[in-house]
Amino acid sequence: MTKVFTQFMADEAGAGAVEYALVIVLAIAIVTAVSSTLKSQVTAFITQIGGKLNNAVNTIS
Repeated sequence: MTKVFTQFMADEAGAGAVEYALVIVLAIAIVTAVSSTLKSQVTAFITQIGGKLNNAVNTIS
């Protein structure tokens, strides 16, 4: 049993796959955080432009 455990601990065949999976998870987390921040900034910008256009139309009318 000790021999099997020692071989299992020495085997690094799956280590690369685990590292790639962690990098992918980290990248997804970063993209999610950035996109939610960007979404709120774009929404605020569009709302601000809409308000200014509405004021301009009301001024002309």
